[in-house]
Amino acid sequence: MISIPLQHWLRLVLVAVIGIGVSLGAYHYSLSLEQELVQREFVRLAELRAQRVQEAINQSAEVLQSFKGFFLSTQTVERDEFHRFVEAVLQNRPELLAVHWALKVDDDQRQAVEQELQAHQLAPLGIFDIATDARHPVRAPHRPEYFPIVYAEPAGMNSMVVGLDTFERPFNQDTIRMATRLDERAMTPPFILMQDPEGPRAVAIYQPVFFADRPTRTEAERWAALRGYVILMVRPNVLIDKISADGLILSMALFDNSGGVHTPIYPVAASMLPDSDKVVHFDLEVPGRSWILEIRSTAQTLNVHTAALQPLMLLLALLSLTVFLLVFLRRSYRDAQALAQANLGLVNRQQVLDEMAYSDALTGLPNRYALFEHLEDALEVQRKQGSWLALCVLDLDGFKEINDQFGHQAGDRVLKITAERIQHEVRNGDIAARLGGDEFVILLTHVERREVVEQIAQRLLQALSRPMQVSEVKAAVQVSSSIGVVWFDQADDAEQVVQQADKAMYRAKENGKDQVVFWGS
Repeated sequence: MISIPLQHWLRLVLVAVIGIGVSLGAYHYSLSLEQELVQREFVRLAELRAQRVQEAINQSAEVLQSFKGFFLSTQTVERDEFHRFVEAVLQNRPELLAVHWALKVDDDQRQAVEQELQAHQLAPLGIFDIATDARHPVRAPHRPEYFPIVYAEPAGMNSMVVGLDTFERPFNQDTIRMATRLDERAMTPPFILMQDPEGPRAVAIYQPVFFADRPTRTEAERWAALRGYVILMVRPNVLIDKISADGLILSMALFDNSGGVHTPIYPVAASMLPDSDKVVHFDLEVPGRSWILEIRSTAQTLNVHTAALQPLMLLLALLSLTVFLLVFLRRSYRDAQALAQANLGLVNRQQVLDEMAYSDALTGLPNRYALFEHLEDALEVQRKQGSWLALCVLDLDGFKEINDQFGHQAGDRVLKITAERIQHEVRNGDIAARLGGDEFVILLTHVERREVVEQIAQRLLQALSRPMQVSEVKAAVQVSSSIGVVWFDQADDAEQVVQQADKAMYRAKENGKDQVVFWGS
């Protein structure tokens, strides 16, 4: 029997030790790279989630702009008109719990308002107050003025809040005064709902509405001109759950950071964790307050599995360090490729979501957000080149009657035909967008002569006045349009330009409809 020299055993042991050491070192290095990739992917997905939450908040708040325009368009809003408008706006928006109209009422008007509410079997106590716990309503004592809810939609459980004086709820007073002082939307801290005291908390966004014929330059003038508030009730838990349904397993918590105190909004018992490789925080912009979104990774955040290969690595290292390294690197490359494919799929899905966020689903035109991006870009070019721009706000006349008589499908078809005709009439390089409802906006670039703007606007009037063949209706339907135009060579505020064109459009309607009115003329 031939003996194996000790020196040879030592060499084998040395090779085995080196192989095992190199294999373990490569394994841990690869594992750290994989963990770094997972961390980067978590941060990227968290940023996408935070962006979607912010967009959802912005869209919810923008709903109030529609209601502001609704109230400014008429001196009197009937209960059934408010009901129909709310029903249309809240469609497919489960995070929006309700919309209320709180009217400013002086003490000498109180009896008449209470009688009108009770004539509709509402507010049996008249104007009433309620404690912070949202229980035990009591009739409000006499005071100089009130802000009772007179319309509450959708009806049902929301009817019980009709008559509630919103100004007397302690957490509402600062919000109401801030909204009036700044003439901006303002949000309350989370509070208990009278309709559901045991349920999740809600927040309210207040939109002041002023009488159009009264001055609002100073704070005192705005308070005197105040007509009331449109109140949008939002349940953050529904908003968060809606965003969480995108298939990404990320845990989220929402906090109110106003005043420097981290107050949990949802979940109610949440506590804020410090930043780490598994926890990131994002500041959210909300009207008049400061929110923080906390996103935490979970074990299932990414579909990445790291197998326990130590026994196999040890065996391969003892047999052949080279073979082991090739196998290990092959697996690392395969895992990296799988992760890259997963990333590409997420990027493609995000691109689809971005397109949906910037396009109107019905007409395919750019939506409000896309319009304002185009307008901001055009204003930047204008500031550099000194060119003239024109912005047209177009609203259909008689569209509501078509909806009422023939139904929403016929109305949707009219909107699609309207979009097609607008696109046909505008020039290459001009932007046509839909703001919502039957309101469209056309941005005309490089229009140095007013006659060009007038010609395009007249072509739009003529094109939209032609009969439209709608499959849901045997006979053709016909609408007209009112167009407000702002023609300018210098502007700093896109929102102001749109508002000016919108006001010009309303003057066109007041002047008899089916016409063009230039701002300032």
